[in-house]
Amino acid sequence: GKEGLLTLEAARALFSKLASLRADRVVGYGQPPADAGLGAPVLTVTVPAGAPPPAGDTAIQAPPARKIVFGAKIQEAGVQLVHARTSDVDATFGVDASILP
Repeated sequence: GKEGLLTLEAARALFSKLASLRADRVVGYGQPPADAGLGAPVLTVTVPAGAPPPAGDTAIQAPPARKIVFGAKIQEAGVQLVHARTSDVDATFGVDASILP
């Protein structure tokens, strides 16, 4: 079925939020906390690798592919956050829960 698919409007809203996504805090380093909900994430975003640099340009490297997963919500100092991890950093972050569609 269509479970998990976003409408065009919802996808545009999500991309807009992702463009300015910042971690509000580090929840922990290493393996995520058991209650982080990252084993069955509520949202997974896969960012493909960037375009390769022009031929012969060794000073620029293409950005690698990256996956960001979002899990369970948490409350921190009156702010609603969601657990998040990115495939290139061994840490769990808290990001603004409004990122979720």
